[in-house]
Amino acid sequence: MMCAGTVTREVKTGTTAKGTPKAEFGMKYAKGEFMNVSAVGDDDVTRMAACLEKGDAVLVCGVWKTRSYTTRDGEQKEWSELHAEFVAPQTVMAAVLELLAAGSEKPHSPEPVKPMEHSGSQAGSLDSQEDAVLPWEQPEEDEPYDYVPQI
Repeated sequence: MMCAGTVTREVKTGTTAKGTPKAEFGMKYAKGEFMNVSAVGDDDVTRMAACLEKGDAVLVCGVWKTRSYTTRDGEQKEWSELHAEFVAPQTVMAAVLELLAAGSEKPHSPEPVKPMEHSGSQAGSLDSQEDAVLPWEQPEEDEPYDYVPQI
């Protein structure tokens, strides 16, 4: 699951019972929907989540998990959260997109790219494909579009 939204409460950092670092925060997405997000592990995902602050725009990818638990009063409840596998503040994503856009504006070299030197049995097989037209180099042809939805 991938979700973009806003951090709604300060990130709680700590460790699991086994001592693994964790970071938990709330997130608002769509039009007023909320979810809990957790990042657990000694990795960049947890470190990035720990740096977030309330109000930050964030992009989170992960696995949605739900578990049942019993309250002190004996009531059965469910806890749902997104177990984060990727966390990035949207400011970081915007900076990456700017870099990619700036890289695509560079003038292309008029010289053809030289093939890499290969050794072993694969060298001959690459040479035989040098004259082949790659899919993205083929001229685009418009195909008739005659789809009519069935209602």
